[in-house]
Amino acid sequence: MRVSSLQVMCVRLRGLLSAGLLAGLVAMTGPSAAFADEDVIIVPGAVGGIGFQFVTGMVQSASSDLQKLKARVSITASGGFVDNAVRLHRGIAKVGAITENSLSDIRNRRAQFAAPGKDVVVLFPFYQFIWHVLVREDSAIKTLSDLEGKTISVQPQGAATRIVSEAIFEAIGLKYDGKGLTHQDAADALLSGAVDAICNGGINPVHMAMAATQPVKVVNFTEAEQQKVLAKIDWLTALPEPFDYASYYKGAGKAEALVMWTQMVATMDLSDEVAEALTLSVYKNRDVMIRAHKLAEEMKPEQILSSTMPVHPGAAKAFAALGVTVPEGRIAKR
Repeated sequence: MRVSSLQVMCVRLRGLLSAGLLAGLVAMTGPSAAFADEDVIIVPGAVGGIGFQFVTGMVQSASSDLQKLKARVSITASGGFVDNAVRLHRGIAKVGAITENSLSDIRNRRAQFAAPGKDVVVLFPFYQFIWHVLVREDSAIKTLSDLEGKTISVQPQGAATRIVSEAIFEAIGLKYDGKGLTHQDAADALLSGAVDAICNGGINPVHMAMAATQPVKVVNFTEAEQQKVLAKIDWLTALPEPFDYASYYKGAGKAEALVMWTQMVATMDLSDEVAEALTLSVYKNRDVMIRAHKLAEEMKPEQILSSTMPVHPGAAKAFAALGVTVPEGRIAKR
């Protein structure tokens, strides 16, 4: 029988859970879970990706509160952030990691979200989706225009990175050979020369490990390239200063970057109590989140004020407890 990639991810996820890496989550499967007052399905994205790292950290950090609330939590592997958005919109999941462009599409009923669906709102922003392109240090590629005609890993169909990459390359007018590779396959392909470049929407641990042994650099934007992109894509913004990629990829240095917020979101049928517990825990238990992913070091409660998207009322209570007042007009109403 042919096994799909999603089935493989689910098997791998069960393996991680059984190995005890998510001690907090395992604890919720004990006797108290049999009397759960609420079922909460969470979609993080592909196993090993940044969404998966943040979701598992969130569940671990909130485990004791979720037990008290008798919330029965399950993490279901999915195809990526876009797939997460589809599942949330259809009511297949209650919590998930998605990008700001998908959340905007859901709320404005654009594209594949045109049909009525669940009301999806923000729990907390958890990182800026820093889109960038990695090449080997010895590559002659310096700017995006140098990628003309090259073979590029843009990630699998449905991944947010692929959507952003295709939009950026279209805005620039770039012709290229795109490959839908997973993070590990992309790393192997770059090392072997099967691809010339890798697109990323965040700092991926697989590629951090690759950079520790194979020197890489980040392709820079020219000012003209940035202006072309920003003129056509309103959900991307340019960082005011070059981003220091050397903090994550050994020796990579700084480069201009375009970014988009990635949000942890929930449907409005998630209870206020669980929404508050999930949101409050990620800021109170920063050590757990940082162990899950280094980028959690940059999470600050006041970042909730940088988005215009509606916030779950339970999450708004958590931010108030953290000293940040979400404007009344941004708190979603039932």
